[in-house]
Amino acid sequence: MLSDTQNLDYTAIQFYGDDLGMEENWSGKRGKAVTSFQTVVAQDSDSGIITYSDATIMHANQDDVILEF
Repeated sequence: MLSDTQNLDYTAIQFYGDDLGMEENWSGKRGKAVTSFQTVVAQDSDSGIITYSDATIMHANQDDVILEF
C-alpha cells in the first residue's frame, strides 16, 4: 500500500548522442551542466516504489511539472 507522502526529485540523464536540440541541465553528480534529458521522478517514501516519472521536461515548462503532478 502506498503512503500519502511522495519524494519528488529532478534529475539529469546525460545524453551522449548527436545534438538534436537537447538542452543543457545541471548535473550535481558531475558538478556542471551537461547535455541531458531533464526528468522528474516521484517515489513513495515508505515503499520506495517509483509512482511517477516524466522525461519530457524542458526549461520552459519545468516550473509547471510540480503542479501537474
